[in-house]
Amino acid sequence: MYVLLCANLLTASTISIPRENCSHKAPCIEYHAFMASVKSIFNFFLHKANFFKHFATLVIEVIILLLIFLIAFFIGASLASFAGCVAWRFANNVPQTIPRSFCENCGHALCFWQLIPVVGYLLQGGRCAFCKHKIPGHETLIEIMFGLFCGKIFLLHPDSPNLLTLFLSAWLLFLAWTDALKFCVPAASLYGGGALLLLCRIDALAQRNAIDWCFFLLLFCLMRLFEQKQMFGAADTFVCLILSVLFGIQNFCFLLFLSCCLIILHYAFFHQKMLPFIPFILCSYLFFGCFFPQVINV
Repeated sequence: MYVLLCANLLTASTISIPRENCSHKAPCIEYHAFMASVKSIFNFFLHKANFFKHFATLVIEVIILLLIFLIAFFIGASLASFAGCVAWRFANNVPQTIPRSFCENCGHALCFWQLIPVVGYLLQGGRCAFCKHKIPGHETLIEIMFGLFCGKIFLLHPDSPNLLTLFLSAWLLFLAWTDALKFCVPAASLYGGGALLLLCRIDALAQRNAIDWCFFLLLFCLMRLFEQKQMFGAADTFVCLILSVLFGIQNFCFLLFLSCCLIILHYAFFHQKMLPFIPFILCSYLFFGCFFPQVINV
């Protein structure tokens, strides 16, 4: 009997020990599980926070680039509008300073909001707000094209945009517009702008070799020959020489080839025998500037 009682007590004691250990370990297991859940939730929200942080940074960068593009677009459109105004006044022998901008049809002075490039045209519905005369749409189209071109220049180099390219574009635009209106350009603008461009890129002149200078001389002789036969103008010759020096032989040949193709297409549709050449150079320049900027990189 005594042996049986001792056996029962021993069995009870061996069973009670693991129960006591399990009761002590259960809160620890639940605590670790709870902390693991909290950690996973925290990591989830941290991942989401990083995602939203990167997304917000991306949105801010897009907004900044959009603002840069809009500012550059407005600058380019304003330059185009100003060049068109100066060219029209030169072609019609109107003083550059007075009177203030006016409607070409009724002569009424324009309000400030009518002078805003592109926006003024849209607000007026393409017609003068005073006489309802239709405003030429090609001027607004040129403003849009030049604005997009300048916008791309600033987007490619937002920190340090190529101001020389911008000046060259404005110079070509003014000469092209004047050439299209009057078949001549102001000598001061032609030679002054060309000399300034060469001075800004005096290093480009030093890098040219003997073959380049022979090509420039040959090009000059050919164009002078065309001038004598009244197939080419002196301004066209000077502009081509400036561009060939700035862009190099190969890139200038691309520009000249596209300009000649555009002239052939224009003649095929409109059969106009006498054409200004600088506007076609400008169109080729803008085309390469938008799609192949390495060609016109100065």
